[in-house]
Amino acid sequence: PEKRDEPARDEDYVLAWDIALDGSSASIAAGWLDNDGNPAMKIIATAPDTAWLRPMLEKAARRGYRAIVSDDSGPNRTVAADLIDILPNEAYRWNEYAAACQSFLDRIREGTLSHDGSKAVRENLSCAVIRQTTKAQVFDAAKSAGPIDALRALLLAQYATAQLGAPVVQMF
Repeated sequence: PEKRDEPARDEDYVLAWDIALDGSSASIAAGWLDNDGNPAMKIIATAPDTAWLRPMLEKAARRGYRAIVSDDSGPNRTVAADLIDILPNEAYRWNEYAAACQSFLDRIREGTLSHDGSKAVRENLSCAVIRQTTKAQVFDAAKSAGPIDALRALLLAQYATAQLGAPVVQMF
């Protein structure tokens, strides 16, 4: 079946962001639903350091995205706290992060998600460590051989997109 083109309206996207555990890089991913109702994602920004992230998130907050999410760990907490009055960020706790990781892995196996094939995500996958917990398989930033912020942003975008369901339809 034909996949849904990227939405034209900001309110049909979710954004997810993540900072590498060591603060060496940060990434932002966008997610939306395809025509089959499955998550589709792409990396919209990834760069070394984190100085660029706050201004980019401030700009995103003004654009009216459906949701802006991150994981509530490491340096993400600092940025989220700095922008608490500006950014309508939802911070996923451990259980939600674990569910996002498991959902991402399940959707890969099922073939029910698509992404842009970003070089950053491919590089992150090559060094990512998956840890088995009693409830889920999770990407472990602390045990991975390098930063996995692009991967984490992408999998959080996938989870947030799936949780929010169908796109918003505005009727005037």
